[in-house]
Amino acid sequence: MHSADPRITAMPPAARAAFEAAGTVIVESTEALDRDAMAAATVALKQHTFLIDGTTLEAMVAADDIGPLRAALEARGMPWTLARHMQPWMIAAAISIPVCEVAAKSAGRPVLDSLIATRAAQAGKRLVGLETIEEQFLAVASIPREFHVNALAETLRLGTLTDAMMETAKRLYLEGNTALLIPLIRAYAAATYGGKGYAEFQERLIAGRNRTMAARAARHIEEGGAFMAVGALHLPGENGLVALL
Repeated sequence: MHSADPRITAMPPAARAAFEAAGTVIVESTEALDRDAMAAATVALKQHTFLIDGTTLEAMVAADDIGPLRAALEARGMPWTLARHMQPWMIAAAISIPVCEVAAKSAGRPVLDSLIATRAAQAGKRLVGLETIEEQFLAVASIPREFHVNALAETLRLGTLTDAMMETAKRLYLEGNTALLIPLIRAYAAATYGGKGYAEFQERLIAGRNRTMAARAARHIEEGGAFMAVGALHLPGENGLVALL
């Protein structure tokens, strides 16, 4: 999981042993692990990250939701003067992360991806990224805006339940029940993750990226001695990386 929670970043013995034995370490994106690179990409790809057509979030969000949305963003260190000009998908992603997780990352605690990549570099292992930041941004931005607006509204309605959803997701992950993560999200946010745009979400953000990652990882895996770590949603199902590889 893309988390700084100590329970998540403490790799289990089998994973740790496989990592130590590997000469090549494969992650989703090496660029995305660099905060400066992420910030630069957000500006460089502004047509996908900002509302450049003159509209603002106020035009997309119900009036009653503006106050709670502004409070949720400012609690996560994102000023409203900037946020109101950002694409709904970036805002929905921001408020779906619990405040404690944001605080941990801001304090410098690495997420699992970053920790694995840093250890790989320190050990002199070859580090391979499967996607660019641009490809990741394009995958999310290509999903119809309506889906992101609905996700934003539903996340706001859930309130503190988003923290409960994240905690449940972490427990499922730690138990190895990654196949239950999408059903969990759909149970909490039924209107968004069962309505219009959900098929595009599944295809463009998960299944399509899975096919790309599997194709790009295959040659490194075939060479032997490779350790691969990607987000848990990419693992299960008939379109998941385990099945594809």
